[in-house]
Amino acid sequence: MKKKQTIECEFCGKTIYNEPIVIKVEGALLNVCTACRQFGKEVERPKQPAARATPVRKKSTPQKVRTAPRKFSKPQKTQKSLVDNYAEIVRNARNRKKLTQMQLAKQTGISHSLIASIETGKITPTDSDVKKLERELSISLMEDSEIDPEFFSTSGSKKTTIGDIINIERR
Repeated sequence: MKKKQTIECEFCGKTIYNEPIVIKVEGALLNVCTACRQFGKEVERPKQPAARATPVRKKSTPQKVRTAPRKFSKPQKTQKSLVDNYAEIVRNARNRKKLTQMQLAKQTGISHSLIASIETGKITPTDSDVKKLERELSISLMEDSEIDPEFFSTSGSKKTTIGDIINIERR
């Protein structure tokens, strides 16, 4: 006797005891519970191809296919992020080097107005601007920030669902 396989809602993660409902959310088909059916448009269950009584096999000589070994990278537990006081660091470093905003703009290729906005904290610099400023002013504007280890946890029985990632706005 076959053991019935349990199905989890692909939206909220709850166990589905009856037949799952298939909904379409932004082009993706999801198996969901009755509580989550409201978050997409209900569609017909995709038809499974009928199983053949006897499989048709093509006679051929087996060939070895060489494939490159798969490389699985471990997820990073840290990532680089811009320091909170970047504006103060840029302004102090520029003053230490006795540069005007206009001189720094010419040396980095960043516009004068953008440098002024970065120094006041009105604008967050792009990654390329950060690299230019770090190189020219001999400073570091990026820091390692830890990512929640539960985000990468695979040891638990609970799987990550769409509901864990997105924020649902109710009307």
